[in-house]
Amino acid sequence: MEWTFSLFEVYAGHSLAGMKYYHLILTLTVVLALPTITLAKDYLGIGPDGVTQNKSELLADIKSGTLKLESSTMSDMKIQVAGPDMAVVVYRSTDKGTYKGKDVTGEYRWLDVFVKRDGKWQIAIDQGTQIKP
Repeated sequence: MEWTFSLFEVYAGHSLAGMKYYHLILTLTVVLALPTITLAKDYLGIGPDGVTQNKSELLADIKSGTLKLESSTMSDMKIQVAGPDMAVVVYRSTDKGTYKGKDVTGEYRWLDVFVKRDGKWQIAIDQGTQIKP
């Protein structure tokens, strides 16, 4: 299963977990001229709890509703283009929701590594850290 984040697809009906990337994609579309973003086959996500997830695990959490976001607002985005095939994005999010039944409402700092493979931009690594109040 391929998870493609075109602007239309994300805005038109993916869960808010997918919508988390909407502003990120919009900004990267302008900066890097990205038509779509996919999760890399070897995607590695590191959650604020330190637990790692691969692509299949993340997609299963979103599809099953294990991750439920009521709202997610992104801000303070910084993009560093490291070359023609790599970009690093750091941003802040204010999220309201639950993960595995636990409240995950709060402020987070995220670092995403994007790579261009076979002509497609992909999220290779996504790491989040909760910002303590």
